[in-house]
Amino acid sequence: MILKELSHKRKTVADLIRFIGNTSENHEVTRIKAPNYSVLLGSGASITSGIRSGQNLIDIWKNEVYQESDKTSEMTIEEFFSSTNAPDWYEESNAYSALFENRYDLQRHRRIFVEHEVSGKTPSIGYAYLVKLIEQGFFNTVFTTNFDDLLNEAFYRFSKNRPIVCAHDSSISGISVTSTRPKIIKLHGDYLFDDIKTTLRETESLEMNMKMKFQEFAKDFGLIVVGYAGNDHSIMDILTYLLQHEDYFKNGIYWCIRKGERSISAELKKLLWRDRVFFVEIDGFDELFAEINHKLNNGALPIDDAFLSRTHQETIIKELTENDRLSLDNTFLAEDCKKLKDHYEDNFANDFLEYIRKQKADSSKNNENKRARKRLQFPKLTLEEQKELNDLISEAYGLRHPIAVLQKLQAKNVFDLEDGRFKIELLELEADLQKEMKDEVVRKYFNELIRLDPTNERYYEIAANRSSDATQSLNYLSLACERFNNDYYIINSYISSLLDFWEDRVKQENFSSIAKTIEDYINKSLQLYPYIDNSAFSYRVRYIQLVYADNRQKMQEGLDSLCNDVTTKYKYHPQTLYILRLTKSKFLSETWIKESLDFYYKADNDHFIEQVYIELLHWYNSKNEFNKVLETFVEFEKGYLCSDKYKYLKGKLLMAQEYFEDALEVFRTLPNNPKANEQIMTIMAYQKKNDELTKFYNELNNKGEYREHYYSLIDNHQELIDLYKEKSTTNSLTKSEVVAYAFSLLKMEDYDSVISLLKPYYDNPQLTDGAIIVNYQCANLNRDRNAVDRKTIIGKIKAKIKEKIFDNKYIDYSDFEKFGAACIIGDMNEIVSYLNKLIKVTPLDKYVVSGWPVLAPYLGDSRIQRLLAPSEKTLKLKTQEK
Repeated sequence: MILKELSHKRKTVADLIRFIGNTSENHEVTRIKAPNYSVLLGSGASITSGIRSGQNLIDIWKNEVYQESDKTSEMTIEEFFSSTNAPDWYEESNAYSALFENRYDLQRHRRIFVEHEVSGKTPSIGYAYLVKLIEQGFFNTVFTTNFDDLLNEAFYRFSKNRPIVCAHDSSISGISVTSTRPKIIKLHGDYLFDDIKTTLRETESLEMNMKMKFQEFAKDFGLIVVGYAGNDHSIMDILTYLLQHEDYFKNGIYWCIRKGERSISAELKKLLWRDRVFFVEIDGFDELFAEINHKLNNGALPIDDAFLSRTHQETIIKELTENDRLSLDNTFLAEDCKKLKDHYEDNFANDFLEYIRKQKADSSKNNENKRARKRLQFPKLTLEEQKELNDLISEAYGLRHPIAVLQKLQAKNVFDLEDGRFKIELLELEADLQKEMKDEVVRKYFNELIRLDPTNERYYEIAANRSSDATQSLNYLSLACERFNNDYYIINSYISSLLDFWEDRVKQENFSSIAKTIEDYINKSLQLYPYIDNSAFSYRVRYIQLVYADNRQKMQEGLDSLCNDVTTKYKYHPQTLYILRLTKSKFLSETWIKESLDFYYKADNDHFIEQVYIELLHWYNSKNEFNKVLETFVEFEKGYLCSDKYKYLKGKLLMAQEYFEDALEVFRTLPNNPKANEQIMTIMAYQKKNDELTKFYNELNNKGEYREHYYSLIDNHQELIDLYKEKSTTNSLTKSEVVAYAFSLLKMEDYDSVISLLKPYYDNPQLTDGAIIVNYQCANLNRDRNAVDRKTIIGKIKAKIKEKIFDNKYIDYSDFEKFGAACIIGDMNEIVSYLNKLIKVTPLDKYVVSGWPVLAPYLGDSRIQRLLAPSEKTLKLKTQEK
């Protein structure tokens, strides 16, 4: 019937592609095209992404209303909703909105329903094609009636471009038609906010600013409508109005209708009779954009090689190509899905170093610089060698049989092979497959790799990272600095490790020479790269704090001098703000941070904007203004996609205030982040969900990395003691490991061992800290419970604690350390005061201190119980996660 009445309005997909491709190029250098069309997406575009269509929900809701009525025995659903019998509130021309409002009375209920509907959905391959076409300049603006975030997520997954996203009438006026940056305009709002437009009254008309902006775009662009039935007046009315004037939609409106569609709405039928409006029959959203991309982008895949070659894209490729909601009858879809799978498999070998090397990322503390390398003098791999290597890599990482491949390599005696590329590749693979390596094994592999290819700086860094002995680690980095003496990135890795060594080593002799080495290398790094984004600036902060730890005046003078230097040259740079935060500079202020934001807004620098927002969050958190932290989350996430760094900080800040479920939601978006996984485990422990914690731990691929953390969370201190004993037999423990070891010994009431372990530190002012002092005296206090002169012993212990912690003129101990010291002295007022102070700043600290042995004698006190009582909360205002 549609074809018969409107056959003169019918256009083919080929026609549409010809019109889209008929663009001009407006930039001589970038060759970015000037698009002729905007796109309008409706709910039909999201079906293959797993979101139910409007029609599907209409059918479900109609059935629910019908079942709840008393008419089920008298008439069918169709008869019940006919014009003569339908309920007063029902409107056939906008059934979706009428039913939605009936099913969910309150705006908040409707928002929660939509949130559940779109939660966890990932964009189908059609969105990948659309993003690719936008990248190539065929489209620039997408209007959508959908509440989901699929298109924005598609940009995040498949493109380096970041779109402007507008979901609020108040912010739409700032979007420029001429801007080349991709634009996503949500005509009915975003599911994350309560002001989404879903009911009859709400969809009656667009907000004024949104309407004016839609009108502005209609002047310069045609419109392609996909997946939208045209059932709400807000869109149809403005289209009808604009079509009455020849100045709008000069390139026409092309309304895509699925083949075999039985009927269309009366409003759409009326619109199709107007001039400059046509319909195009399509197989579906994904099929349409597959064909457009194939014809206009010369068959280019919807995802660039750069994305295909990364290991985290494995899931995305599978989601795109193994989507059972897709029909692969379409030639272009089937062909591209096969290419994507094949390309993915090929890249196991072709991008070996980039794709599978977790060690590279792990060993590189900061990707500040990627240096060119000399070509290897060895011949290229033969075809037989390449095939063997491909097979081994595919088996190890594709089929996930690393142990079997490791056994094959060991049986091959790779070390005995002739020197060459093949030997290097196999040695790298064999080393990578050994998750835990003793220091002598690290030396065996990496000394050989360095001999074969001494210009590969990664070998030195990976060897340093995989060495458990700090001296061996430093030796590799020192060798790298000698070989690459003008590479500030290598120098910075060495500086960072030297600072760690200085700050957290057991034996700290000859520190004057270490200090001189650090200072010389910091100066060398800044001479090579004298810019604020050089990490040597922040390393100088640590250096000043360590070298003048016993002289507060000199420390402050050094830090003030550094702050003056960076603020004079780089006032608004995020790294400057970070250094001011690191030094606790009195010059840093909210006004300064907001001035920096304004500076980068004007520069349209997304990366720096996020970094400044991160500093603003730290500022509000340091001032205990958590409401402003929450407001800042919402403010930033309205307009920008979030990096993993931002998400992790967000989770930590929420967690610190006992918003556990909200924090978990954030951390679970970072499944490959070890720190995020540790926080998930910690929250489960604090919530006393031990079964969930154990299940989560057991499902981790690399449990060894989390073993120590897991044992501490489940209070398995005997296992921890065994771990520390094993470590101490091969290498000296770091200071933080010594403190953790002592804590486990205290929990097991092995007080003699605590004293024996901590005495060398306690007696040496250069080695001790507040935690060591408190744990040492806690062991003394408990060991001598039955001594005859118990009162004298207690008096001496209390006097020592007072002298070393509270009366110390040179070291300002933290409130944590002072709280522990107050517990040793036994002053209840001081204990309550410090505990109250800790929890007021960071509520999470109650979970940290509740298991401390020094607090155990006071847990029966009602004031302590009240302060330690859990107060887990859930946010009333959901913040956006993308």
